[in-house]
Amino acid sequence: MSISYTKLRGCDAVRAASNNSHFVACFTTGGDDGYGYAADGALAWGREFQGRRMLLADGDPEVAAALVAAVVAEEPPQRLSLPREIMLRLPEHLRPARFGEWRWFYTDTAPEPVPGEERATWLPTDEAGRAAIEGLLDEAFPDASTRTGDAQVKSWFGAYGEDGTTPVGCGAVSGPAPEVPFLASVAVHPSARRQGLGAAMTAWATRSLLAAGHPFVALGSMEGEEATHRLYRRLGYRDTHALMSGSLEPVG
Repeated sequence: MSISYTKLRGCDAVRAASNNSHFVACFTTGGDDGYGYAADGALAWGREFQGRRMLLADGDPEVAAALVAAVVAEEPPQRLSLPREIMLRLPEHLRPARFGEWRWFYTDTAPEPVPGEERATWLPTDEAGRAAIEGLLDEAFPDASTRTGDAQVKSWFGAYGEDGTTPVGCGAVSGPAPEVPFLASVAVHPSARRQGLGAAMTAWATRSLLAAGHPFVALGSMEGEEATHRLYRRLGYRDTHALMSGSLEPVG
């Protein structure tokens, strides 16, 4: 399928071309940074992800796949993160050799109160606070991609154990867009699980961020984690995009 498209300069232009889609807003910084490509019925745009150029897309799957294929041929990114129905329409040689599958969730409505929220709080991010969070993640979520050194992290939330000083739960407020909080690395220490602490922390952070004036809150969860997905849906989150993400660079 041949396709013609228009190049866009700046994240504001990308957001405008998407009719201010929540999904697009979540993964653009706003302002003059960024770039995109608009076709009739589809949109693709680039952003930096962990020091690499990543291409995302949305819209009519067939049109979006043709748009991505054209962009990859002209200006190859280093990574793709696309809705599943778009990725699977790409020629096989344009897809990542390895990829992860995950769901994107968002809510613009404060969740109902959840038992245990009184334990949730913002965590300090001084040297000692970061060390405590890193120690918790090493125990509870060693594969967490968002860590305390991530430049996109704005703050950390969590809950303390019985001693009142050691966190047994944590989560990051991250994301490229300053006005769109993206919750990441939500983790609970094995000793504190099955107490509803993950739901309590997420509900508290979501309500706090919405009350602070953010238009919506987003998060991601790996495909197959159905219990976690049900938890987020109970809190009012909607999963509107099932995504596939992977590197286009050779695997060493």
